[in-house]
Amino acid sequence: MYVQLTTTYSCEHTPAHATAPVRTTLYAKFQDVQRKLCATLAAKSLVTFKFEDFLTALNLINRLINVGDIFTGTQSPTLRTAIKQHAVTYFKAAHRQRMEVRPAITGRGR
Repeated sequence: MYVQLTTTYSCEHTPAHATAPVRTTLYAKFQDVQRKLCATLAAKSLVTFKFEDFLTALNLINRLINVGDIFTGTQSPTLRTAIKQHAVTYFKAAHRQRMEVRPAITGRGR
């Protein structure tokens, strides 16, 4: 037996005063997650990550930023700044490490 439901529930028909507390709660929750993630990033150096692991971490954080933007409308400037600083530090360290290895490989370092 197949029953088709004709009633649909969408935010289009929900009054704005009913969705305001939900948006406020989502915003507060996302700000809390963002603050905790920024604190974790500040306490942890990502320089020791393998390249693939670092890219995975960047991807996850970027997805979190996108989800936060969709649900709360915030652009997450604090989180973006924190991850940008970590990315710059990571790539500077990776470049420095490769430049130190290059002379040893080519035999010019002796």
